[in-house]
Amino acid sequence: LGLSQLAKLPANLARRREIAAMYTSAFAGIDGIVVPATRPEANPAWHLYPIRVEPRLGIKREEIFRALRAENIGVNVHYIPVHLHPYYRDRFGYRGGEFPVAESAFESLISLPMFHGMTNVDVVDVIRATTTLCALFEHGCRRVLVARDIASARVARAQSYATALLAGEVSGA
Repeated sequence: LGLSQLAKLPANLARRREIAAMYTSAFAGIDGIVVPATRPEANPAWHLYPIRVEPRLGIKREEIFRALRAENIGVNVHYIPVHLHPYYRDRFGYRGGEFPVAESAFESLISLPMFHGMTNVDVVDVIRATTTLCALFEHGCRRVLVARDIASARVARAQSYATALLAGEVSGA
C-alpha cells in the first residue's frame, strides 16, 4: 500500500498546493483571518490548512467552528497543547495559563478541509461558507445567523454544484 501511494505523492502534493493557493487568495483580504505564512524558499506539503481567527473579527473560534459545521464544512481543531491533555493535567497538575502562547494559538486556530481529492466545487464551498460567515459576523449577526442569508448561501452552493455538474467537473452519482 505504501509504495503504491508513494507513486501518487507528486500529484497529491500538487493538488494540495493548488487548494492552499485558492484558500490563501480568498482569505488574505479578510480582516481578522490570518492565513499561514510561508517563506519563498519553502514548499509546504499542506497536510493541514489552519487559519487564525483574531478577536477583531468579532467571533470566537468556537462560534465559527460550530457555524461552519452547521453548513456541512468539515473544519477541525488540531494541536491541543500537550499540557491541556488529561494525562498531563492529572499527572503534573496543569490547569491552563502555564503556557499562554500555546493556549492562545489553540483558542484561535481552526483547520479548513484539506485533502487532495477535493474538487474545485468543494474548495469554493469552503471559501463561500467561510467568507459568508465572516461577513455576517462582521455586520453584527453574532448570535443569530439570518435565515435568508444562510438560505442564500445554500442556494449559491447548489447553483455552483449544478454548474460544475453541467460542466462535467463532478459526477451526478
